[in-house]
Amino acid sequence: MSTLELAFLGIVLVVLVIISFLTGWRSRSVYMKRGQQHGKPMWWQGWLQGVSTEMVGAIITTGLLTVAFGLIQANAAEQAEFDRERERLIEDMSSANNLIAREAVRRLERGNWFENESDLLVGANLVGANLAYEADEIDEENDPNRGELAGLDFSEAALQGVTFTHADLRGTNFTNANLEEANLSGTVLDGATLVNANLSGITTSPATSLTNVNLTGANLQNAIIDPSILQDVTLSNADLTGVNLTDVNLFNVVLDGASLNSVILVRANLENVTLDNADLTDANLTNATFTNVTMVGVDLSGANLSGATFDDESILDSAILSAETTMPDGDLYTP
Repeated sequence: MSTLELAFLGIVLVVLVIISFLTGWRSRSVYMKRGQQHGKPMWWQGWLQGVSTEMVGAIITTGLLTVAFGLIQANAAEQAEFDRERERLIEDMSSANNLIAREAVRRLERGNWFENESDLLVGANLVGANLAYEADEIDEENDPNRGELAGLDFSEAALQGVTFTHADLRGTNFTNANLEEANLSGTVLDGATLVNANLSGITTSPATSLTNVNLTGANLQNAIIDPSILQDVTLSNADLTGVNLTDVNLFNVVLDGASLNSVILVRANLENVTLDNADLTDANLTNATFTNVTMVGVDLSGANLSGATFDDESILDSAILSAETTMPDGDLYTP
């Protein structure tokens, strides 16, 4: 028994003894009156009876309190160990050693940590973690729910330099997360939320899947966006300054208010894309194709539109052009 427990029980016993004594003393006056009535000095008998009754109650109460105190202490110790184990696993998950990091993920999943604590990884520090998977570990067609990391909440997390190669991150929440220079080559991010996430300098590959992704307000400066298709992606108010999107097909992409300064869209195919109030100053749009695109208030100052084709060239009438803007026919814009 710990020192704290012994001190607690000692205090309880002292208090109960005092209460027992006072209760017995109180009964003295009652029994003295009865003794006077019957001619017998009965007060000491009443006092002993009162004390003995209270002492029995004190012993029982002390026993119950001991059990209760022990249970409370045991639960506290169990919770403390539970918390330590959680911190150890999250720390292991941030390891640059792929075997250690993935074993931590497996243990967290098997222990239902992800299910029972949905905010387990919110704000977690996983800088430099190696959470890479093999390309054949993702089977979207036969196992749509596969993925130890799919659907988790990484919002506010520090994920700089994390390797997510071929990871299944479908439906994962990265709101306000920092993924600067993360490796997302071959990663499946379909349905993921990356609102206001820092994705500057990330690396992707043609196998990276970015369908139905919300990148509103995300920072993608100097990112390597290599997928051949961006479909149903929201990039409103996102920063894609200097990003190379050569030969990329953009279908149903929202780029309203996006910063696309100096972006490279050479031979890109833009269909059902909205670019309202986007900044495309000094962008390279050579030989790009625009089909059913809205460009109200888009800034094309200094942009190169040489060889670009539009299903409706009148949409340029609502764009901001400058004397440095190269028009589709190769000539500079003349107001």
